Amino acid sequence: MDFTRLSNAIDFAARVHQNQTRKGPNPGPYIYHPIFVAMCLVHYQYDEDVVIAGLLHDTVEDGGVAPDDIEQQFGQRVRQLVEAVTEVKDPSMSREEKQRTWLTRKERFLEKLKDASVGARAISAFDLLHNALELTALISSEGASASQHFNAPLDRKIWFARQEIELFRSDAGKPHATIVADLLERLLAELEKLP
Repeated sequence: MDFTRLSNAIDFAARVHQNQTRKGPNPGPYIYHPIFVAMCLVHYQYDEDVVIAGLLHDTVEDGGVAPDDIEQQFGQRVRQLVEAVTEVKDPSMSREEKQRTWLTRKERFLEKLKDASVGARAISAFDLLHNALELTALISSEGASASQHFNAPLDRKIWFARQEIELFRSDAGKPHATIVADLLERLLAELEKLP
């Protein structure tokens, strides 16, 4: 692993997300999320480009970074991995429009993920895992009022997660195909039991 390149990716992601926080009543710095994803990818021994793309996976979608900037600094493969897990959003879209178009956007993303590389699906799996962990904690502390923080009801979010899990399971022999998919299923079962 090229630690200089990794350090540059951490610095890049930290600068992009420096003024952002995660959703919820006690929002922490946004950078916790891509670092969690990257740590999981390191733990399960994904290659350097996949780890760096994990750090940068939200810089285009939530940080407004141009994919060309990622390619210039980190190479074509990192750019391709980030683009594969990026949901194209219209920044001018209102919250109501986001809610209305949620299902269409998610169906498009699932189609895109079907054609993505194993590395991209690993990034998506650990992204989903962290989101599910945060969502479980949020609903446990806030109850039904937690839904105010999101653009879709809980049952739709669970449906979407299950669709992603089925895609992850197609990558037989990879950690995200079994370990993460099983853990996600347990988290989703917990979420369904919450009020």
